[in-house]
Amino acid sequence: MISHRILSEVATLNFVRKNTSIPVPKVLAVDTDPHNPVNARYTLQERILGHPLEDVWESLSSAQLQTIISQVARFEGELFQTRFSSIGSLLEDPDGQFSVGHLGLSCLLPQSDLHVVGPWTSSLEWIKAYVEVEIDLLDNKPDEWYSQRVDWCIPNGDAKCPVDSLQLSSYFKKWYRLFLRGIEELPMNLDLSVFDPPVTPFVLFHEELSLSNILVAYDDPARVVGIVDWEGARVVPLWACFSGHDNLLPDYSIFYTELSALRRRRQAIQASMEPAVFGARDPPFPIQYLRYIASSCASTRCSVAGLNDDLQKFLAACSQEHGQSFLELYEYINSGKPVN
Repeated sequence: MISHRILSEVATLNFVRKNTSIPVPKVLAVDTDPHNPVNARYTLQERILGHPLEDVWESLSSAQLQTIISQVARFEGELFQTRFSSIGSLLEDPDGQFSVGHLGLSCLLPQSDLHVVGPWTSSLEWIKAYVEVEIDLLDNKPDEWYSQRVDWCIPNGDAKCPVDSLQLSSYFKKWYRLFLRGIEELPMNLDLSVFDPPVTPFVLFHEELSLSNILVAYDDPARVVGIVDWEGARVVPLWACFSGHDNLLPDYSIFYTELSALRRRRQAIQASMEPAVFGARDPPFPIQYLRYIASSCASTRCSVAGLNDDLQKFLAACSQEHGQSFLELYEYINSGKPVN
């Protein structure tokens, strides 16, 4: 998995250099053999002369902020213009041809991607893969499940309110089976084609485009000279590019009025370069939330109450017709079963 992640980052950097104007470091050497002369896997990349945007962010003027966000938005627009036939991580063969292979580990939530494989040709199959991994963990690896549950005993609440692990495991097993059944029934009530090509493209996505991974020039802090940390980059449906926390313009970063203006500018530039952004950002069904629940490793990391609260929020965002697919799960969580 580590070797695949390294090779995918190298392929991604090479793809971006060849197909976009985004400034990324050139890969000079790569070795994925842990038994090489330095006894470690590595990539050797050229140094980009600049410093992280976060170092100067608070000292920038409004005009400089607008300039930077405009540059970054254009880079994002170039990524949104890429096209692939499946979901996964990029690979490159010796002839320089690119393909999409199985999904590498996420930088933000590596545990959630640990056992999903891919590639997938539809959003629904991608989402289902996370749920199937959770079911497999509960059914076939009870010791591993319990160990992970113990590791997360503070956020999942077990440290404060211990529960019977067998009872809890049994609850989650049925929960996830009903959740999977609901996902599989979605095509009966929802046109899922709008979430996949050709309506919604599969594009290359930098999942951690944050102030620390954007480099600006020493002599001009409003000029972006590099985008780094591509190891978790992957090919995803365009809607998935808008389903997480905004690492570039978080709510606490600057005053609200200025933040809103920067966000509008960023969104306008993205949409001008890739019109599919409009539908992907605000889809007719909360598929971003569905994917979040599916990939959250909730049986080990969450309390039952927390997971059910997420499901209730998801159902509240669904139309009545779309929520029908999850009616059996909804009835189960309201049946008086024990929760922690």
